Amino acid sequence: MISQYTATLSDDLTTEGEQPNGLDTYQAISALSRRATSKPVYYQEAFRIIAESFHCPYAMLHVNLGATVVEDTWHSGSVDPAFWKGKVDRLLGECVSDSAARLQLYNARESSLRLALVVCPILDPQGHPMGAVAGAVSGREEFNPHACLAEFQALTRLVSSCATMVASESDRGGGLGVYASLHKVASYRTKHEMAFAITNNLRNKTGCEQVALGLVRGKHIQLLSISGFDDVSTRSPGATAVRVAMEECLDRGQTTVCQREDDWHQEGLATGHRLHKQWSATTGSSSVCSIPLIDDGRCIGVLSMRRPADKPFDRQEVQAVEKAMTPLVPGILLVDRADRGLLAHVKDTGRRAATAVWHRDHPVRKYIVAGAALAVLWFFFGSLNYRITVPCVLVPARAQHVVAPYEGVIKASHVTAGDRVTQGQALYEMDASELELERDRLVANIAVSDIEIDRAVANKSTIDAKLARAQRRVHEAQLQAIERKLKQAVARSGFQGTVVSGDLRQRIGQVIAQGEPVFVLAPSGGWMLELEVPESGVSDVGAGLTGWFASHARPEETLVCRITRVQPSAQLRRDRNVFVAEAEVDIQAPWMRPGVEGVASIDAGRRRVWWVLLHRMVDYVRLKLWV
Repeated sequence: MISQYTATLSDDLTTEGEQPNGLDTYQAISALSRRATSKPVYYQEAFRIIAESFHCPYAMLHVNLGATVVEDTWHSGSVDPAFWKGKVDRLLGECVSDSAARLQLYNARESSLRLALVVCPILDPQGHPMGAVAGAVSGREEFNPHACLAEFQALTRLVSSCATMVASESDRGGGLGVYASLHKVASYRTKHEMAFAITNNLRNKTGCEQVALGLVRGKHIQLLSISGFDDVSTRSPGATAVRVAMEECLDRGQTTVCQREDDWHQEGLATGHRLHKQWSATTGSSSVCSIPLIDDGRCIGVLSMRRPADKPFDRQEVQAVEKAMTPLVPGILLVDRADRGLLAHVKDTGRRAATAVWHRDHPVRKYIVAGAALAVLWFFFGSLNYRITVPCVLVPARAQHVVAPYEGVIKASHVTAGDRVTQGQALYEMDASELELERDRLVANIAVSDIEIDRAVANKSTIDAKLARAQRRVHEAQLQAIERKLKQAVARSGFQGTVVSGDLRQRIGQVIAQGEPVFVLAPSGGWMLELEVPESGVSDVGAGLTGWFASHARPEETLVCRITRVQPSAQLRRDRNVFVAEAEVDIQAPWMRPGVEGVASIDAGRRRVWWVLLHRMVDYVRLKLWV
């Protein structure tokens, strides 16, 4: 990974064995401690002095000043800073945790080029670590990384020592008198009124031609006020030039100046960025300056000033403005928050909550929120198997109805509902005594007809013989009918199965009418489910769908069922209107009986999670409210 950047890095090197220029660097840090307006400014300036002196392609500063965290980065050359960031972050964290310097060497593809990461802690007056400075250094063959580490560590110790010489803002007092009137901004009701007061007061106090104030909105600037204008047209060319210059200052995170003089460059601050140059050019090469307004390490707005070209800005003046604006920043935030609408309140509250959740000190909270976010996404965009659960009853797939073959008296009953029967087993008997008497009478009549036939033949009476033969055939037909009824007097099962319904035990001796239903038999293993589908779910149920059946008798045993048909008309069952769906089910359990009730769950396909969970409530609201 390192080797692929060495060619680019080699082109960026202009000196060999990059070391700081001796006493010049130490003197610069010492002088900085005497003129710095605040400790955050001091640490940032000292950091840049060190980074420049070592010609670092990438450097990072992290200092914890109690309620304020000072962070800054330095980048030079054409190597992507993202290449260094991860490595520097890791070493910087290790350095702060154990208060020990770190040196990490890298091998380069070009043998004459040497690369190293140097990290040294910054200490408070008691010697405790409060931050660290990290830098990437490089050089040719004579480059000594250990000597570079020693020099780097000496400079960071000097920075720590000189920090005690930087006076706090309360000690400096004095220079804020001319800006005292600006402290009343917190009493303004709207941010535009507040910005108008700030810009016009600063224009009068500093002698600027124009002062503008804008607040940060994400990665952009909302231009609130330009001195001398009651209403700012954000689309005008002049306002656009100011706004884009502010956004350039926001991206840099530090004061940006564009003017003819080069004093800022000599004092270690970059000047003349492209968008500020454009703003200066559109106003006749004016001197322009943009100052970021920092609150707790975060830029909340930008203040921009413009002067004639012959009146350039000097450092002391700009620092005085920075110092004057520092106590106003909380008031600006307060008025801005008070002037927000409801939607802005909700967005800011959500943003703060997200920031608190994703803070590195709360990893468990991150996992919880990430899980909740995934759950919300799954709720709206995920899918589930939609299952319709309905009551059902077990019925025979086919049934045999046993009816009385003729009118007669019941003599005996051998089975009742629920009994299992085998093929040929007797179900019930009817009293056949009269049929037997009738059979005997007909047999006797047939015998008499035979005698009459013989006598007619003997007397050679053709007509009498024919009459006797016809009478005999009548008696034979009657006898066959009687014989058939005698066979039907004992009803037998035509197959092995179960008696579904019927009980003649209380009707022994009663006369039963011809065709009256007596028993219903169902063959073994042939079962069917009748599902009672409500009207709300009938559109989702159709032939071919599969599901699962569990009986109330054995809920632990589930069986697969498949819908074969949905009856077209509704029926009234259990005091409600339902559509009966027929389903095949393979049941061989001996404990199953016709009429066993249970529950069937039909898989109706995949649907959106929110629909599966809320469609009943949505349908109810639509019906009740007509929406």
